[in-house]
Amino acid sequence: MVTKWNFLIVDDDSEILSLLKETFEAEGFLGDSVVSCTTVSDFTDALKLVESSGFDLIVLDLQDDGEDGARGGERGFSGERVLNSLKEHRFTPVVFHTGYADKIKDLESRFVKVVRKGAPDELADAVKAAFSTKLPSLMRHIQEEQRKYLWDHVENKWGDSEELNEE
Repeated sequence: MVTKWNFLIVDDDSEILSLLKETFEAEGFLGDSVVSCTTVSDFTDALKLVESSGFDLIVLDLQDDGEDGARGGERGFSGERVLNSLKEHRFTPVVFHTGYADKIKDLESRFVKVVRKGAPDELADAVKAAFSTKLPSLMRHIQEEQRKYLWDHVENKWGDSEELNEE
């Protein structure tokens, strides 16, 4: 069975979105797995997606040139706001892909990587490294076990057990 991974790519440059989508969805990018990419050029739309949808990986630009440039970064960069929202709603590894990598090196961690634009091999390596950790597979496994438990066990026993009826 072929595994299908879902990526969210956020960048205000439509050419970069197209290029990254083509790169990640290319046959063999993640071995035998298939990658499907959702692309978003508006960071507000990205915020809504991270709050309501599940992705296996997010590739995120740091700055929305129109939005952040007009404000001068007074409330942080758009990409940082997306990351903060993500941390409040779910766990998903993130790879920042930005021309301003030096501005956010402090955000880098085991689950957040920072690569500079114009370094396609670094980006591909960072994405592949996220999958080599098996974290996306672990997250899928946890979700599947939760789904099975709720449908196969809890649903059938809901009225039979005082334990399951407790708030």
